[in-house]
Amino acid sequence: MIKGLATRLVLALSLLIPVVATAQDQRSVEDEHGTFTISGTPERIVVLEFSFVDALAAVGISPVGIADDKKWSE
Repeated sequence: MIKGLATRLVLALSLLIPVVATAQDQRSVEDEHGTFTISGTPERIVVLEFSFVDALAAVGISPVGIADDKKWSE
């Protein structure tokens, strides 16, 4: 009886692992248009300012593009 209950409990808990992993892989972002959820890990990152390139390089990420604001001399 107890062995069967323990087996069912372990099985039930193992079914929750993917749910917990999925919940941690989502981020909510709020801006002037409202709140939206981003799921997954970003694969292609574009930076909008040169200072962001240094920040990404510090954590080992290479952006696929950099915006050119034509004000590089300022």
